[in-house]
Amino acid sequence: MKINIKIQELLQQPENAILPISNLLSQKLALLDCTGVIAVTPEQLTLLFINIPQNWDIQEIAEIFDFSTITQTFQYQLQEWIDQRLGRTNPQVSVNISSSSLTNS
Repeated sequence: MKINIKIQELLQQPENAILPISNLLSQKLALLDCTGVIAVTPEQLTLLFINIPQNWDIQEIAEIFDFSTITQTFQYQLQEWIDQRLGRTNPQVSVNISSSSLTNS
């Protein structure tokens, strides 16, 4: 069973409160609820995912998101952040939020 965490509320907390959640995410013990989140800063994404393995791609990160709550804008931002983190200049995959499945682009 995963713990549901609302990103909107979490990002209002100080850094020392976010870091333990990053640990839970790295163990796939939490599920991020994006309700009310249109976009976040790259710095917030970095802080939120600081403890996840460096090689995680969209497939692994998708396991810690409730994609029924993610906006298309935030989905695009997340994909770009992952691509940048992995050193890619051309996106490799995209997430189809309507079915929560992964598709090649």
